Amino acid sequence: MAEKLAFTLKVTDEGSEDTIKKINDSIKKLKKELSTTTINSDAYKELDDQIGKAKARLKELGKTSAAVSKQMGNMSFPEGSLKDLQARISETKNALSLLDAEGRKSSFGQALKKQADELEKALQEVQDEIGETERKASKLGALVGQVLS
Repeated sequence: MAEKLAFTLKVTDEGSEDTIKKINDSIKKLKKELSTTTINSDAYKELDDQIGKAKARLKELGKTSAAVSKQMGNMSFPEGSLKDLQARISETKNALSLLDAEGRKSSFGQALKKQADELEKALQEVQDEIGETERKASKLGALVGQVLS
């Protein structure tokens, strides 16, 4: 049985696409209205100011989205989680691939190989537990379905 519980956190920017579309549509409308307004009038200045604020908001949304994406890319996973094990296996295998034949035979190369093997075994155990949990949940769902029918 697993000693740790790992989960996947999915962060979405739900609604931001809609917001960006609304801001772009607003800018188009403001520009259209601006084109029919007398230059240097108060109305013209107000419309120009609104367009500037809308463009600034778009830029802000872009920066925020980029920052979130960067932060998510730097996110580490809980030790022993499926993603953590996969990442560690990948890193270890990449390190092994950089060694030549003699390097792989060295004590360092052998230690890397042993570590990769142990990580793959741990990953398989986690995957087996996930599969067993899914099978149990499926059986439980079928039993509940029988009881309710």
